[in-house]
Amino acid sequence: VFLSSHYFTVVPEDAEIGSVLFAGIVARDVDEGTNAELSYFIASIVGLTTQDGTEVTITEPFFTIDVDTATVIINTDLEREASVDDFHYYQLTVEARDGGEPSLSASAVLAVTVSDLNDSPPEFSETEYSLSVPENEPSDVIVGEIEALD
Repeated sequence: VFLSSHYFTVVPEDAEIGSVLFAGIVARDVDEGTNAELSYFIASIVGLTTQDGTEVTITEPFFTIDVDTATVIINTDLEREASVDDFHYYQLTVEARDGGEPSLSASAVLAVTVSDLNDSPPEFSETEYSLSVPENEPSDVIVGEIEALD
C-alpha cells in the first residue's frame, strides 16, 4: 500500500537529463520475507499539451524509476518550447509489486508540472519598421504600431 495515492512535484523546464525528478514515493507491505519485498515500476505516462490540453499517452521512456527505491529520474529534455507536443504536465502511474506468488500490486499517481522559464526573448513581427511623423503633428497621435511576440 502506498502512503499516499497522489504525489505532486514541480520541475523547471531546464532540468537536466539524468537528474532526480522525485524521491518521495513510499509503499509499505505488512507481509514478511519475500512477500514484503517491493519493486517499483512506471505503469503509464500521460502528457498534457499546452496548446489545447490534449492528453497523450507517452510510450517513450521520458522518465525511469529505480526498481528498489522508487526514485524517478528525468530521461528527456523537458524544454516546453522545443517539443512539438509542448507538454506542461505529466501524470505517471507508479506501481509497487511485492515478491509473493502470486505477486500483488498497488498503484499511485505522480503529477508533474513543468514550470515555464523566461528563456525565450521577444521577437518582432517585422525585421524593420519605417515610420514618418509630420513636424506639426500633436504629441498624442499614434503614428504606427510595432508588434513583438513572446
